Amino acid sequence: MRSSPTTRWSTCSRRTGRRCSTRARSRCSSSTRATPPPFGSTRSADLVEPGGIVVLDDFVPCEMWPPITGGRVDTLREEWLTDERFTTVEVMVAPDASALIATRR
Repeated sequence: MRSSPTTRWSTCSRRTGRRCSTRARSRCSSSTRATPPPFGSTRSADLVEPGGIVVLDDFVPCEMWPPITGGRVDTLREEWLTDERFTTVEVMVAPDASALIATRR
């Protein structure tokens, strides 16, 4: 099996166990592929010391509450903005992009 130096090969998450490139694996539609849970404030609160800062990016700005993205409530953004353990603000970084900056209380 020949591959270019930039192609990485690993065992596919499909039950066949065949090897595939990471590029092909990202298009895999197998239902056995596990997706990690979203990194919400509940999971990260124990990892951040008081005064610690968490930055989350790739949000689409929203002027209403609750925040809606793609016709659905953006639960990740809502969770960070309402968590009592963090002081969180949303910052516009471009006309079409925003980031959340959270500080552990």
